[in-house]
Amino acid sequence: MARPIQFVDPRRMSPWQIWLNRMLVLGGMLLVLMALMAPSSPAANALGVYTCQVCGKSPLVGVVWTNRLGAFCGECAKLENRCSICGIPVRTNATKTPDGRYICPRGVSLVVLGADEARKLFETTRQDIIDLLGRNYELRFPAVTVSLFDVDYWTEKNARRLDSLHKMGFSNSRLGADGRWTHLIVVLSGRLRTDTIACLAHEYTHLWINENCVPTRELDGDTVEALCELTAYKLMCAKGWTEQQEKIAQNPYSRGKIQQLIEIEKDRGLAFAYNWVRTDTSRTLDLDRLAVAPAVSQVIPYVAPSLPDAINLNGIFTGKKRRLAILNGLSFMTNEAKYISLRDKSVEVRCLEIESDSVVITLDASPTRIKLRIAESYKIP
Repeated sequence: MARPIQFVDPRRMSPWQIWLNRMLVLGGMLLVLMALMAPSSPAANALGVYTCQVCGKSPLVGVVWTNRLGAFCGECAKLENRCSICGIPVRTNATKTPDGRYICPRGVSLVVLGADEARKLFETTRQDIIDLLGRNYELRFPAVTVSLFDVDYWTEKNARRLDSLHKMGFSNSRLGADGRWTHLIVVLSGRLRTDTIACLAHEYTHLWINENCVPTRELDGDTVEALCELTAYKLMCAKGWTEQQEKIAQNPYSRGKIQQLIEIEKDRGLAFAYNWVRTDTSRTLDLDRLAVAPAVSQVIPYVAPSLPDAINLNGIFTGKKRRLAILNGLSFMTNEAKYISLRDKSVEVRCLEIESDSVVITLDASPTRIKLRIAESYKIP
């Protein structure tokens, strides 16, 4: 037979029994409260025992510091150096970049540190964009130099830009005298692979715009950046990377235009924006007008400008000390060589002699000397 529970009348308890009873009750309440407030952490096991993610000390007692990746002890919390990726304290086993950033052992496997990997990521990203958006988004001059840079100097020089994506990279395109584009992309090392891919998609779009926009046309910078962000955003959607999508959508770099483009793209598709680059003459993309304009389903194909099929001597400029010959719109000094783009190929033209009304040239380092008078042409056989 079970023994009935007996309640003690508090009036019959001694002072020390009353004090002990109150301490037990308060202690139980405190344990329950701590259990409710304890953060969920991968560093704690099922029994709530914490292990320091930095030095491995376990179990941790007293005050325990935690972040989304785990817990660390009081000694490690005092360490000055922190991982630039996750923010946890780091010791001597961390990787240090030349510009002084630290990356914890866990983060090293998630970041891009080598130039070879950056180049491979670019080629994969380029192909992903073409597969996603179509052949119209290929570069006509596909050779791109991809490099890594350690010091984030471009943000220091442009301090008004406060975003986190743009400072990860930049790009540059140059149009040569022979009509060919050369491209360069530089990305910051030691960043998450997903961040780097989003950055590469952004910079690739800059190269595409440079090739497809008339060189003399001036475009609004915020509009261009929003278009580049839109390409990166579409790629992140295709990959299902929601965190990157949120980063791009909230990035202030385009001054809010990316949010407008994302909404318009849902109804209009991407073609409207890229046709604007190729065919329009306005400086800024009128997003308010596009929001009510008919949808555009196809990108207008690129039409290459018509090129001459011969070398033409357009004129000769005579100065006080020297003469300049104008061949197919390019200026030449004596013994100067340049590439000239023709309809079927590019040729290297060297101007050997410049007289008052004629020039002597050679083509592609051939010993054959060709004399041209003003307004005359030489058609390459």
